[in-house]
Amino acid sequence: SRLEQHLDQMQKLRIVAPYDGVVMSHLAQPGQLVNAGNDVVEFMQANKLEVVVHVPFTFKSQIQSGSFWKVETLDNKTYDAEIIQFVPAATGSSHTIEVRLLLNSTDLWAGEAVNVLVPTQAKQEVIAVPRDALVIRNNGIFVYTVVEGKAHKVDVIPGMAQGEMIQVKGLLSEGDEVIIRGNERIRPEQEVQVIN
Repeated sequence: SRLEQHLDQMQKLRIVAPYDGVVMSHLAQPGQLVNAGNDVVEFMQANKLEVVVHVPFTFKSQIQSGSFWKVETLDNKTYDAEIIQFVPAATGSSHTIEVRLLLNSTDLWAGEAVNVLVPTQAKQEVIAVPRDALVIRNNGIFVYTVVEGKAHKVDVIPGMAQGEMIQVKGLLSEGDEVIIRGNERIRPEQEVQVIN
């Protein structure tokens, strides 16, 4: 019937988004004739934001699809964002690479300014101890470990610090107990009692 034809035509005029989101802007007006494939709205998926950052070409080895970078808001909230796309060539005179990250967050707003923390070297496993474990003397830097109830001096070379922890290089293994209180007064091989 004629009514069914009109309803069918009306159904073909309706555009349904494939996911929940927000219309950011209208690119065509109601009643305007558009070609197939032309955009009619700019649409944003509300819980999946895309972060675009231009990274110096010197960090190209850190850019890998599927890896995660930290995104930090101006109020110091940190989120993980996945690299979903990048152009493997430096752009223009700036010698930067455009990287697109997918951020799954409902806390942020589209257009909000963020900082992207770009890892400058590959992740590596390190030994880190509390800063208070370091004993600094004129003849070097060391920590005391506890082995069978006795203090053992282990020379270390401090590295990068983050918060209360500091990377150390030396003859330490994961799981070694280090002394963090009273270590300034301890002597090697002195008997100690561990208090957690």
